[in-house]
Amino acid sequence: MEDARVKLFDVVKHFDIPAKTIGRGTHKLVANVDVAWGRRTYIEKGKTSGKSKPVEVKVE
Repeated sequence: MEDARVKLFDVVKHFDIPAKTIGRGTHKLVANVDVAWGRRTYIEKGKTSGKSKPVEVKVE
C-alpha cells in the first residue's frame, strides 16, 4: 500500500521562471495544485487541492 501511495502522491516538479518574465521589483509567488485520480483496486476515486506558502523574490 505504501508503494502505491508513493508512486501516486510523492511528486516533485521544478519550474524555472526567467526574471524578465516577472520584471523588476519584489514579487510574491504562490503555487496552487489541483489533483484528481480514478478508482483503482487499492484506492477510491478522489480529488484534493493545495496551496503553497508565499515566497518573496526580488528581481533587480
